[in-house]
Amino acid sequence: MGVSLPKSNLIFLKNCLDKWVHFNGVQLHILVENEDGVTSIDDLYQWQNPRLHRYNKIRYMHNLGKWQHIALPKRPPTKGETLAKAMVTMEKEYGVRFLFCHPDQAGAKVVELLEGGCDDDRRAKVAG
Repeated sequence: MGVSLPKSNLIFLKNCLDKWVHFNGVQLHILVENEDGVTSIDDLYQWQNPRLHRYNKIRYMHNLGKWQHIALPKRPPTKGETLAKAMVTMEKEYGVRFLFCHPDQAGAKVVELLEGGCDDDRRAKVAG
């Protein structure tokens, strides 16, 4: 599960949600494909971003004067808790619905959504 949403993308998404979703009675479903075993927003509070380890190692090596040829990103990767809080806010304020699945299940999940299925709990867990 790669996570990188620049502030400009978040502003764009907010504008889309404000103007399009609310005013047109549309419900936005965001299907999150991942191989990390995350099946709900609640799981994200415990999720460890795999890029965080690499970021910390590069930062540590830079402090030792090593690995200077490897660029250190300006900000660390997003933590699971931060991502979860943002998703909960989007659910509450805009009615966005986040669904989680393994990449192998994505096609079937999209078909299910298009056929009007998946009317379960707001933090639907997509079982494997």
